[in-house]
Amino acid sequence: MELNGIIFPDEVDGIVTKNSVDKDYENGFSKAISKYVLQDDIVLELGTGLGFTSALAAKKAKHVVTLDPNPLSVNYIKKLYEINHIENISFINKAVSAFPTEEQITFWVHSEGPNCKSFGTASSLIQGRKSYDKHILVDAICIDNLLEKYKPTVMIVDVERYEYELCKNPGWTKGVQVVMVEMHEIKGLNKEVTHINQAKLKFNLKSNGFRLSNSRSKLIGTKR
Repeated sequence: MELNGIIFPDEVDGIVTKNSVDKDYENGFSKAISKYVLQDDIVLELGTGLGFTSALAAKKAKHVVTLDPNPLSVNYIKKLYEINHIENISFINKAVSAFPTEEQITFWVHSEGPNCKSFGTASSLIQGRKSYDKHILVDAICIDNLLEKYKPTVMIVDVERYEYELCKNPGWTKGVQVVMVEMHEIKGLNKEVTHINQAKLKFNLKSNGFRLSNSRSKLIGTKR
């Protein structure tokens, strides 16, 4: 399967592409990457998923650093980069944490095996859904350390509700010129709580000088 010039492997370690990807897969991020990412940009992606958005960003940017703690998707991600001949990516199999005290963090996954359609792809740093019924401890890197080491100019955030924890760190976008965030609902809580969290996230970005636009669940902030 191919989407926006990125080729997906059919199946790796039980992860089946057709179960997770369709023609609209990550369409919001695809459009934002096309519009905002420049050839001199250093992109920091939090939440690699299947590797599609980082691969897409790497086609335009100078370099991409991407993090994901999911142990099940590592080989799939590496295979996707390999078959697309992408070399300007650094993949880190760790979670991002909001604060330096969190050297390890709880990571929620499905306990079902490869027969589950979302096997290897559905996971979260916050339990949220009843289907996230198994948790493991994973190593984490503080967002402050990532910003200091890599000095990204663009940040892509798809961390399944942990975005609301990240923005509690006042310096979480230091030096970043463009931020793209997938805003998630917090399952099990009423919609009012989700709206409050989204409002706090938007206020945080505005307070840090970003001009905001959003389409559905994608929030784009830019200083350019």
